[in-house]
Amino acid sequence: MIVMVTGSQPNPCQNPIGDHLLLRAFKNKVDYCRIHGYDVFYNNVLLHPRMKSYWAKLPVVKAAMLAHPEAEWIWWVDSDAVITDMEYKLPLDRYNYKGHNLVVHGWPKLIYEEKSWTSLNASVFLIRNCQWSMDFIDAWANMGTISPDYKKWGEIQRSVFKDKLFPESNDQTALIYLIYKDRRLTDKIYLEGEYYFKGYWVEIVPTYYNITKKYRPGTGDGAGGDRS
Repeated sequence: MIVMVTGSQPNPCQNPIGDHLLLRAFKNKVDYCRIHGYDVFYNNVLLHPRMKSYWAKLPVVKAAMLAHPEAEWIWWVDSDAVITDMEYKLPLDRYNYKGHNLVVHGWPKLIYEEKSWTSLNASVFLIRNCQWSMDFIDAWANMGTISPDYKKWGEIQRSVFKDKLFPESNDQTALIYLIYKDRRLTDKIYLEGEYYFKGYWVEIVPTYYNITKKYRPGTGDGAGGDRS
């Protein structure tokens, strides 16, 4: 069983069009889950008062795990991500076979050689509902705003990943840092690079030109296009 989890900040957008776009993006996810028989949960409440912005997702994901023990996988999808292939099916057999507990779009070379903070994309990920995952979320969150060393973590991230320009510790770079420091984590974390499990819209949109001539339904050609 799969539960898709998404959400947005508790406050309304400053521009009304923002809330309209959030609604349309959520409708996109609901339609996809309806087609494939997945449950979907939308959260707009801060489950931890100090875990705001991009860090707010981790308490939500962990709460979904506890609330749905029957679900084997929790699929986090950012509010501004849009599913562009409604026939796409998660290749769970591949991930199950290798015993991975976390699947995220990324490239090992960019992590270990180029040391880039964009070497993976944490706005969409698939995480197995198990104790390992809960423990990992705790370790991940400890680099966030709940940590007394939050400022220090931001400095550490920038010292390792030179292309990261902003000073704050963020969830994506924190995940990359954990993988960078402990290669053994790749035994449990699958870096999906064979298709666009999650892609930035600037890269995705050009692939749509003459798409009807080369369309392969259900293969994940642009499965998640970030429209932010």
